Amino acid sequence: MIFTFVYAGWEGVAHDSMVLTEVMAAPSNNFPFPPPSKYYLCDVAYTNTRVFMAPYRNVRYWL
Repeated sequence: MIFTFVYAGWEGVAHDSMVLTEVMAAPSNNFPFPPPSKYYLCDVAYTNTRVFMAPYRNVRYWL
């Protein structure tokens, strides 16, 4: 397993997407955004954005 970015220190209970949004919003975190025309594949719990691509809900992908 290769970790691209680790953010420790979030207090309390929060959903992963909320933590990710906050981390990306602060330039001091140095979040590694993908190069132009590239994106990260993410879980269905996240929303599609310019840098994240999530699968469609309730669709079976036969990979």
